[in-house]
Amino acid sequence: MQKISDVSNVSFMPSAVPVVSDRARRSFLSFPRFSSVFKVVLTMCLIVCLAVAVNAPVAEATTTLEIITDPYLPGANRNTWYSTSLSASGGTTPYKWSLPSGSLPSGLSLSESGVISGTPTSGTGNFSVTIQVKDDDNRTESKTFTITVYETDQTPLSITRSSTLTRGRKGSSYSTSLTASGGRTPYTWSWVSGSLPPGLSLSSSGVVDQKYHKGKP
Repeated sequence: MQKISDVSNVSFMPSAVPVVSDRARRSFLSFPRFSSVFKVVLTMCLIVCLAVAVNAPVAEATTTLEIITDPYLPGANRNTWYSTSLSASGGTTPYKWSLPSGSLPSGLSLSESGVISGTPTSGTGNFSVTIQVKDDDNRTESKTFTITVYETDQTPLSITRSSTLTRGRKGSSYSTSLTASGGRTPYTWSWVSGSLPPGLSLSSSGVVDQKYHKGKP
């Protein structure tokens, strides 16, 4: 091993702690074995850091952004406080809600968190409005909603029959009635989406009846 023979390059502070001069430090760093080992270690560190950066997980939306609130919002009464919340799924949270077109009934407003609230002051009737939700990755989804405003002393319309209807049998007569409350009678019933089993139909008075065709579900 190389020896440092130039003692003039080493000095001592009053506290007896040795101080190596710049000349001696350069001599040590120029030692071939130290230089080679340092280069190998530095190269390995760079390779590891690059591998970690390349394989780092990237946050992605796992499902498609979707507005899951029913398109028919709960009814509201004039001059009465109203509040309902919209919901979405998928995408990347947090969500931000807005009105790209149309407007809510006078007195109601939509917050960025998806809450429609206020005191309706407009006339009665059905109001349709398109509402948009945007996720944290700037994906957007829109849906048209309908809200009905009733008079102050009028009960909002609602379907009171359970969503699960009476079970039927193949080839047997079947009949069941749907019920509602509030709003203004008479009621008129119709399909919005989906379908009944083959052989059944819905009348405008809210009766699901007729026979199942034999051999069909």
